[in-house]
This record gives sequence, C-alpha cells and structure tokens, in this order.
Amino acid sequence: MNDRDNMTGVPDSGAPAPFTTAPGASAPPREKWWQSLLLALLAALAIRHFLIQAYKIPSGSMIPSLLIGDQLIASKFAYGIRLPFFSTKLVHFATPGHGEIVVFRFPEDPSKDFIKRTIALPGERIRIEQGIIYVNDQPIPRQPAGVAHDGQYAGARLYQEQWGGCSYMVQYSAAPSHPFWNMPEVQLGPDEIFVMGDNRDHSNDSRFWGTVNLDLLEGQPLFIHFSWDSEKNTVRWDRIGTGLLCGD
Repeated sequence: MNDRDNMTGVPDSGAPAPFTTAPGASAPPREKWWQSLLLALLAALAIRHFLIQAYKIPSGSMIPSLLIGDQLIASKFAYGIRLPFFSTKLVHFATPGHGEIVVFRFPEDPSKDFIKRTIALPGERIRIEQGIIYVNDQPIPRQPAGVAHDGQYAGARLYQEQWGGCSYMVQYSAAPSHPFWNMPEVQLGPDEIFVMGDNRDHSNDSRFWGTVNLDLLEGQPLFIHFSWDSEKNTVRWDRIGTGLLCGD
C-alpha cells in the first residue's frame, strides 16, 4: 500500500487502525446485541404469559372434539391476566360460557394444565341421570349422531349437544347402568365452574375431583395449529386450522 491509500496521511505499518467511537456518536450495533436479545426475550415472555400459548393434547378425554396429538393455540387473556411465574391472577375479565372449551390448572395439582368443556357456571345446579345432564333442572339438548367407526373408541355412541351458543359432538361408550352415567346434584359456588370431557366415559373431570375455581383458568383455545397421528406417523392435515371457539 502507498501513502495515498492511507486516509490519515501516515505511512501504513501493516496493522489495522483501532476502531474508536466519535464523541456523541451511538455505540456500534455489535455493542448493542445484548439489548436486542433482552428485548426479544421480554417480548417472548409477554406473549407467552399475557397473550397466547401453545398446548398439546396428550390424552383422549376430549375425543371426538380434540384428538391425541392435536396442538392448539389458546388466548391467555380471554378470562384474565395472571402474574408471570405465580398463581396470582391480577385481573379477571370474563367467565366462560356454557359449552366453551377451557384450559385450566388442575385443582389437585396446579402444576398441570387440563383442558375440558364448561358444562355448568357459577351458582348453577348440576346433576346427571342415566347419562342425561341437567343444569338447573333443564336437560342439555342433544341428538343422536350415529356411532364412531375409527380408532380406539369405534362403536361409541355419538351425540350432537347444543349448549349455550355451542354445538359439539360427544361420545358414550359404556352401558346406561355405568356409574359414570349418574351423579347426585351439585350446587356450584359463586366462583366455580363444572367441566367435563367430550369422551364422557373416559374423562377425568369434575365428576371425580370437583369444580374448577375461576382463578385457575389459564386460557381459551382458539384453533388447532398442528396435529400429529402417532399411530399412523402422519400429519392430520385436515385438522390444521380447525377453529375451537363456539360458532367456528
């Protein structure tokens, strides 16, 4: 290199000139990477704790509505805002409606998330007689819809239930004399809901461990974003994008 190539007019010694920041100038981008990383982490935490969260269905308690391997997106602020990393709910927005699917913390072990369908609301009375669910002495309307033909529960009796603003399919596998088909009346408190799985004879729900306090609500499922059939080792393409809100 000749002297004309050296912008400082000093003969080049072969060593690179040290980089300095002019007074008043902002730090170079490489000195701010940690700030960008911190902002990204804070944004991710805010989205996960306040906006949306993904859940995976591990069991068949919500068949035929939700299948094992379904992965869904839930709104975290539908019913309230919870303090991150704690169980304290800061704000309560709303109460689920009849027939809505909800994600909640399992009352007997709050470290676990459960997903079920809302059957009875705060202050209501619920009982089950021969498989018919009565809320405030009124039976939940349902119509026979044939039988299941595929999978583990082939032969199960299907019913289309209409509850609140929701229409959904449920199934029964056991005979009418099965203990699951009868439950004495339960009076719900002012902050409690009663939940059940759509796979009525194969669901661990409020019939066995009681009601769900509103403070345990985690979110409202919105749609299925992915579904994997582990038995066939294939993607269930037809389920991706399926809406889970009432009316979808």
